[in-house]
Amino acid sequence: MKKCYQLLLSFILVTSLFSSTVYSQALRLPENNNYVCSSGRKIGMTDIEIKWSAPGVKGREGKIWGTDVAYFGYAVLGYGSNVESPWRAGADECTTISVSTDVKINGKTLPAGKYALFMLLAEDSTTLIFNKNTAGWGSYSYRKDLDVLRVSTRQKKNQPNLAERLTYQFSNQTENSIGVSLDRERWSIPFKIEVDLKTTILAYLQSEMSGALSFDPASLETAAA
Repeated sequence: MKKCYQLLLSFILVTSLFSSTVYSQALRLPENNNYVCSSGRKIGMTDIEIKWSAPGVKGREGKIWGTDVAYFGYAVLGYGSNVESPWRAGADECTTISVSTDVKINGKTLPAGKYALFMLLAEDSTTLIFNKNTAGWGSYSYRKDLDVLRVSTRQKKNQPNLAERLTYQFSNQTENSIGVSLDRERWSIPFKIEVDLKTTILAYLQSEMSGALSFDPASLETAAA
């Protein structure tokens, strides 16, 4: 009888622990403070995708740029981070940009890949920073040694339309280039992405024609054309 009682107590204890674990992971509704967004375009054979979290202005017009919300220069962000960090160019997790081929950003080469996008803000200029650490939370774990490219641009201030949510817009697409801008409140921070159309198309054709398609007459004619 004593042994049965001990087994019963053990069962109750295990069940109680299991229940506590399950209920501690109970259903939680998603928060809707910052929208999780993505946007992309294709230029020739090059895929471009930007992912970001979009905070709102929420009545803070005139209190975004050059404040703790979107600070100028670097800041030590705390919460275990003691490095000087640029602005995360979004909210929550770091903003990322992916390019499937080598591109030029404002005339400077960015190799194909996925990068965290940070911004070093100043009163009348911005430095775009493309960094290898895409898994960080914002720029709390920023490491300058992982920067791949830095490019300068100039923001456009006092825009007529209020951008309530931070967004990345594509515009002015041509056969080998496209404009991108971060729009928030009444600022727009633009940059230009260019592709080498001839090189990327030839690379695509060489890849495609190295397999079974090289035995297909119609594909051979298309590639030649």
